[in-house]
Amino acid sequence: MHGTNPATMPKIYTIPPDVAFLPALAQWFLQSFSQEYTSDALIFLPTRRACRAFSHAMLTCLPHAQKAMILPRIVALAEAENEPVIQHLLLSTPSVAERYLALPPAISGAERRVRMQRLVSALDSSLLPAQSLALADDLLELLDECHAQQISAHAIRQILPENMAEHWQVLLPHLHMIIQGWPEVLAELGKTDPILRRNSVLGLLAECLQQGNYTFPVIAAGSTGSQPATASLLLAIAKQPNGALILSGLDTNISDDIWDDIDAGHPQFAIKTLLQKAQMPRLAVDIMVPSEKDLSFWPSVFYPEKWLQNWREKPSVRPENLFVLDHENDAQEAQTIALLIRETLEHPNKKVALITPSTALMDKVCAILARYDVLVQSSAGSALRDTPSGVILRLVIEWMQQPTSPRHILALLQHPLVHVGFSREACLQASRLFEKEQCHAVISHKHWDVYIGNASEESSLLLRKLKQYSDNLCADAEALSATVLLKQSLLLTEQITTDDQGKVHLWHTQEAAQWQQWSAEWLDAAQQMNPIHQEHLPTLIESMLAGSVVRQVYAAHPRIEILSSMEARLLHFDRVILAGLNEGHWPELSSTGPWISAAMRTQAGLPSLQERTSQQALDFYLQAHSTEVFCTYSHKIGSSPALPSRWLERLFACLQAQSNATRSEIISILAHPAMHWRKDVHAPDHVEMTSPPDPSLSSIHWPNHKISATTIERLKRNPYAVYVSKILRINPLEPLDAPPTNKESGTHLHAVLQRWKQQEPRNIEHFDACFEAIWAIAEAVLKEQNLPASISIFWEKSWRSMLQNFLIWEMDSPSHLTKVLEQRGEMALEQWSVHATPDRIDQMEDGTLRVIDYKSKNSAGISAAEIKSKQLLQLPIAALIAYEGGFTAQGIKQATTASALEYWTLKGPKRTVVHDTEKLAVETYVQQVKDDLAALLRYYALPQAKFLYDPEEKIKTPYDNDMPHLARVKEWR
Repeated sequence: MHGTNPATMPKIYTIPPDVAFLPALAQWFLQSFSQEYTSDALIFLPTRRACRAFSHAMLTCLPHAQKAMILPRIVALAEAENEPVIQHLLLSTPSVAERYLALPPAISGAERRVRMQRLVSALDSSLLPAQSLALADDLLELLDECHAQQISAHAIRQILPENMAEHWQVLLPHLHMIIQGWPEVLAELGKTDPILRRNSVLGLLAECLQQGNYTFPVIAAGSTGSQPATASLLLAIAKQPNGALILSGLDTNISDDIWDDIDAGHPQFAIKTLLQKAQMPRLAVDIMVPSEKDLSFWPSVFYPEKWLQNWREKPSVRPENLFVLDHENDAQEAQTIALLIRETLEHPNKKVALITPSTALMDKVCAILARYDVLVQSSAGSALRDTPSGVILRLVIEWMQQPTSPRHILALLQHPLVHVGFSREACLQASRLFEKEQCHAVISHKHWDVYIGNASEESSLLLRKLKQYSDNLCADAEALSATVLLKQSLLLTEQITTDDQGKVHLWHTQEAAQWQQWSAEWLDAAQQMNPIHQEHLPTLIESMLAGSVVRQVYAAHPRIEILSSMEARLLHFDRVILAGLNEGHWPELSSTGPWISAAMRTQAGLPSLQERTSQQALDFYLQAHSTEVFCTYSHKIGSSPALPSRWLERLFACLQAQSNATRSEIISILAHPAMHWRKDVHAPDHVEMTSPPDPSLSSIHWPNHKISATTIERLKRNPYAVYVSKILRINPLEPLDAPPTNKESGTHLHAVLQRWKQQEPRNIEHFDACFEAIWAIAEAVLKEQNLPASISIFWEKSWRSMLQNFLIWEMDSPSHLTKVLEQRGEMALEQWSVHATPDRIDQMEDGTLRVIDYKSKNSAGISAAEIKSKQLLQLPIAALIAYEGGFTAQGIKQATTASALEYWTLKGPKRTVVHDTEKLAVETYVQQVKDDLAALLRYYALPQAKFLYDPEEKIKTPYDNDMPHLARVKEWR
């Protein structure tokens, strides 16, 4: 290694996959080079995390007699230009320095996206800003891939569209226009694409190493050179006098025939391609540290298709510490992983890593570990959009679209950064009062004046402040400058997060530095955007925030790492959890994007989609050789079904072929007790069943002994529900910012009928005139409610049909009858005052009563069995009240009998459906109801009366939906 003449062959080594790569590299480095070369050595590694780990490995491998040393210069390959030592090399080489200084600077990410968006928008002016920005991102990704593979973007312009689908033939000319115009945009700015500059820097660095006569060691380790510029630099390093290229996990045991058949998608494909570029035979690669284990298993799992018969002919030995855990869903998977990590900490000095491409799974595991007081931080960091600063900006922009929406107001006020010029405690108190006073109800007229007029003094001050902010917003009638809207949004966010002491909490978050950088970058880039409407701002901001990540430093546990597959490269752990192994997630689903098809990629010379998975397969392959390996997957991710990764399918198929076992038997063999920990950790030591609730009035009294017909129905069906709502006065709140529902539709329709009754025409025989009169009333009621157009149109159509049906029945009824609509009647029974408000009571010519209930829905659910069982009581109770003279004030004379109890269905397949009780002997039925009602009320007037809960009750009302939870049914059934 210390000679001055370059070797005829590049010096390439490999470290077996089961050997800890970085400690082995550090040991080899200290043994191969004398101490005088150590500090001058230049070592390239794939990631910054690998660089930090190698520094630690160097100090760990330091001989005990040597108390200190100067570490070599360690450079992350992807960020080489940012290192002073690389800049010094480039500037100290005369033939390279001038070209390096002449390189145009890289364009910033935000400006690059905006400039490309303008080119995309020029093709189709109908695209929304967020849509054009998303298409621009996809196109930039395509250009980056071309640059990374050193394929001229003009190669895309050479694609022949003759055999393409028609939509590709339409798209290609537009794509050509953008690709032709993009270099002109960059040239006008005097800038270049980041990957083009990186390629140029790596090329100049390779030229420096080839031209210079450097005696210090130059080593590249762990990279496969999947990109041409990187591969050229690696080979230049390998040919240096004191240079070396160290590969990770080269398979030197399989036969040459199998090696020759390795294709894209195989873990060894990238290494094979690099060795072909180096013109280096595989077996000429030196093994730096020999392995003491049998490494034949995982290479056999990944045999090319042609050699799968070897699974039966030459079975290999499965590693003892390989486990596969399958779960019903990703939530269970996260719980199992968290318990595995927590269990690892019970073993001193044992390190564990969760490796997965799924950031959602990372977040779930971190949240579960936090419950065990274990702090961890994933390498993926946090999306800026999900940090407190990102969330408050998104909430402010949503609120700007609908400033008076209760849902948006409350979402804004409940954010922890929001103060609105008050202390946080005062702001929270005012927002809670506002929610309690006005938000849990159907509000038709949502205006600041209405809110402020109905608010208490404390919440009124807060609402006035918000009204002041909303009054200063720009009108959205015209398209405005994106910079103006973004400035307005950021300024409003500052104002809303300012407290009573003038402190702007937006700028005191942990991500404040990244947030300020993002704001400055996009305020500058937005100047180049086309004018936009304010209503398009929320989706545009979402697109702007896409890809921005915040990585914060916490007091994370030193023996736990949560990494992506790339960040885990070259690192070694005692226990490795390879999680999220579902097809489409790991390996990730390959997509060509919206701008180019797979066939067009081939014509342009871009790598196949299969080649994208080769590096992911290598990452999995290397980590699968760890000391203890857990592979986890789920059968469902979120609400979507999922399949095991193709690598797990190969593993199952290989073991089935070797052992002739079934798939379920293989899964059982690979299982681990951790599958049961999730259930055991939450299982109580002892379960004691409770008894059903049986509250009574022994300590609480019924308020005023007043009861309605509706409550009596509920009392018969579910006494416990009445106890909760009437005695304890626990009732569910209306949904927040609830839109009008069928309930409100029925209420307003009844109001229409009530108004019509007050001005009912004398001659009801003319249907058209009557309908015109009643429809005018309906339109007036609809207008008063100020409903959204979608609801108003639906109600109009529904009401028109129901009112027509209603009038048909009215025309069949004598016009001189006494009619009472929606009037309350009351009577005394036992110790109670019973009241009811029937939809309608008609007094017939013979003095008898017809009690009517309007149904806006189909009455098919009203059966004779319900009436016979006395479950439907509103109509007979109304008749009883009429017998007692409870409706005399409304013009109904005291009667002694009822001739009919009817349900009028105003909606349905037929014009009108009537369900009456003529066959049930109405008078006898009403008398039976009275006797039963008297007994019922007599019982519930007693202090010892029990309000029991019946979970088997077949008939439910919407008000009873929460009763099983309140009665804690699952604890005693």
